[in-house]
Amino acid sequence: MDKHGHTNIFTVVIGGAAGDGIKEAGSNLGRVLTKLGYEVFVSFKYPSLIRGGHNFSRVSFSKEKIFYDHSGIDALVALNDETIHRHLDKLNKDAVVFVENLEEHDVTAVGAKAVQLPLQEFIKKSGAPQIARSSAALGAVCYLLNLPLQKILNVLQEVFKEKGYESNITLAKLGYEHLEKLNFRRWKKIEPGEVGRREFIDGNTAFARGIVASGLDHYFSYPMTPSTSIL
Repeated sequence: MDKHGHTNIFTVVIGGAAGDGIKEAGSNLGRVLTKLGYEVFVSFKYPSLIRGGHNFSRVSFSKEKIFYDHSGIDALVALNDETIHRHLDKLNKDAVVFVENLEEHDVTAVGAKAVQLPLQEFIKKSGAPQIARSSAALGAVCYLLNLPLQKILNVLQEVFKEKGYESNITLAKLGYEHLEKLNFRRWKKIEPGEVGRREFIDGNTAFARGIVASGLDHYFSYPMTPSTSIL
């Protein structure tokens, strides 16, 4: 539920440092939700850093149309401590916060519930690089949202088919099964809209397609984030 009382809109935030795969994780969750028939709005926040800093993806979804992202957080994946400190005041009542160490974080004062997600343990089991741990978080989020595990596995295989998807799939399963073993209470299934011709597309791609379709012959630009992909 959004802070402004929109009870049919839910928001998941995934936060960490630059280099933690935050943007990819948000995009992959958006892809899963889109394939299932939900209306999705994803936004990214990141500093001009290759490593460190604070990055986060915000994924808002609903059965109804969404025209902007919603700041109230229903589920927060914290890949570092800074994520919790920065987003604590945005947590909705009964929000779920995934953390590495339960003892270090108490979110009960804001009416939220912390759940341990041992990502480092999962990394050791899978032999995957640190950047892939967000895939385990996605598995846990899919369990919480009552989404079919196979959907996220299909998306991970599609996205990482040329980079070696096996470790990402293993991590997603570990995250999902971890909550399953805890018998953690899942959210009541949020009914999606009709599954039809939907596409998960970012603003730059939509803009580029639009200007090409309108007949633009040449586009000149300095290759600088965040507009580089338009080139």
